[in-house]
Amino acid sequence: MSEPWVNFSDADEEVDHIILLRPDRKERIHIYRRPNGTFGRRNFMWVADEYYQGWTVGADWGHVYDSTKTALG
Repeated sequence: MSEPWVNFSDADEEVDHIILLRPDRKERIHIYRRPNGTFGRRNFMWVADEYYQGWTVGADWGHVYDSTKTALG
């Protein structure tokens, strides 16, 4: 089943470099590259309850890393 990926990046400012999905499909991590050469990481959590089903914004936003390896932790 194909899922629509939610990308909150501005294509001129932040370009997704790597997108990872946990095996249980409950978290998605985007590693993105900024125009200045640094990298960032943001995560999304899958929520499925009686009121909402979809990706919500996680808490891992706003950090600056020097490489994809560093961003992956």
